Amino acid sequence: MSRLLLFFLFCTVVSFFAQSERITVVDETSVGAKVAKPASTLLNEVISYPDSKINELKNKNISITEKIIGEVLQEQKKLALKYAKRLISDTNPSKEDFYYIGNLFVIAGEKEDAVKAFETFLSSKSSNAEQKRKALVSLILISIGKKDFERTGKLFDEYSKLVATSSDDLNVKRELIFLNCHLAKNYFSEKYLEMARKHAEQAYSLSKGLRSLSNDEQTTELSLLLFRIYSKIDDKSKAEEALDAAITNAIAAQSAQLYFEAIDTKIKYLTEIGKKAEALEFYRLMTSRVERDLKSKNLQASVLSLLKSKLRHYEILGEKAFEIQRVDRWFSEEKKISDLYGRVILIDFWATWCAPCISMFPVLNQFQEEYKNRGLEVIGLTRYYQEVEGEPADSTKELSFIGKFKEEFKLAYSIAVASDATNHHNYGVQSLPTTVLIDRKGIIRYIESGISKQKAEQIKQMIEQLLSEGE
Repeated sequence: MSRLLLFFLFCTVVSFFAQSERITVVDETSVGAKVAKPASTLLNEVISYPDSKINELKNKNISITEKIIGEVLQEQKKLALKYAKRLISDTNPSKEDFYYIGNLFVIAGEKEDAVKAFETFLSSKSSNAEQKRKALVSLILISIGKKDFERTGKLFDEYSKLVATSSDDLNVKRELIFLNCHLAKNYFSEKYLEMARKHAEQAYSLSKGLRSLSNDEQTTELSLLLFRIYSKIDDKSKAEEALDAAITNAIAAQSAQLYFEAIDTKIKYLTEIGKKAEALEFYRLMTSRVERDLKSKNLQASVLSLLKSKLRHYEILGEKAFEIQRVDRWFSEEKKISDLYGRVILIDFWATWCAPCISMFPVLNQFQEEYKNRGLEVIGLTRYYQEVEGEPADSTKELSFIGKFKEEFKLAYSIAVASDATNHHNYGVQSLPTTVLIDRKGIIRYIESGISKQKAEQIKQMIEQLLSEGE
């Protein structure tokens, strides 16, 4: 969960409680209790369960496991749903009560029922502006989740009119930052770039205005979001400005992670737009500035280490790809980089002992299957490590193991086994897995290490970009 979302949840617990990971335990007495309390009291009971019940478990010395957490959350949802349904069937709820019923349905995960309840509430003549505001926020988020952007826009306009006279309210500003950012990310993912730009700029402007009160990391993240949008609409000047702002904001936040991300992103972007010399000069400038920009010696050391480990990548990005050298054995068809010009090449540096590499296999198989007809070529590249399953092994035994490994994991692409680390040195591989993407002209366009859901999506997007360049 991002810092921005956590920041916003603090102000709107009721509307977004279903998205949090708070814990509750519902006992049989509570679940079976007859509803005879006001709707507001019932909602507060559901919301207050986490703190009271987790303390109860702690007092009983009960260990909280993932399984218990899952069961607990299900029980909470059941209670919320039970209360919501009983309020509707056993009482004669007023339209104002439907605000609380809507929130109970949100906690229960019943989004469609929540929409109906909130719409009923908003049709009332309630004078509670805060409740109207939160009901609209919930409707906006549900609408975004359904990718119904036409309705989302109408709801956001309605929300904007409602809060127009409350523009100085801190909670309203925080809500606006959250909503604009959430809208920008979703519009961006669906390629509605102008709408993404509009909402990202609004979120950034509001966030800058709250710098003394809000987290500088939030503003940095928004700067990076703006960069991604500007780069997609090919506004190079604003894209660079957004990255410079991200660096400035990361310094204010004293966040080593965001500081490095902003520097790394700018170096790669300058290279991508044909400013390779400027990119490397910027690298040298920033390595000399780290000790001035970050106060903590530990943060300085962390960023300098990361930058130095990436230097080889920066040097070869935008350059002609190296041939795969000193291969002792190919499993499946032998490949030569120069013979594959006209296709997009993905080289996966891996090893049999590398668990993250193994988790990458299904992703690579999926890429090979999904994009092979459009021109993607996947190559798995490993080398001798003189071991098999942690035990010393000669090359014959290691080759046999790699062959069985390919069969066991049903790897649908060619595997090359090199006799030494020449290829690793050429491509600056210091950790595994490392992914290299080469465009149709044989130019290195992407090098990153590690694997995560986010990184897999990043690789997928880059593959699609490179494939589209030659279509």
